Amino acid sequence: MEKPTVWKFKFGEELLDAVSGFKGVVVGRSEFITGCHRYLLQSKCDKKSMSIMPDPLELDGATLQRTSARRTTIKQTKSGPPASKGKHW
Repeated sequence: MEKPTVWKFKFGEELLDAVSGFKGVVVGRSEFITGCHRYLLQSKCDKKSMSIMPDPLELDGATLQRTSARRTTIKQTKSGPPASKGKHW
């Protein structure tokens, strides 16, 4: 039986990449067959142009470190198709 993955960082944690200086919040993570763990970090929006969300970056877990910021929590919303209102197709 395969051992479950142990992730160093949790969703919502703010991390800093020691190589590039990029700072962002963990919004995704991936594991490769080689054992490499990568994290998808989303940076904050520019306050002047709130309508433009920068693309997240995927970075190697070995170069990431926690910042002193608290963990960000995101309220989960319902997803999927709208309710059928009693109709079954």
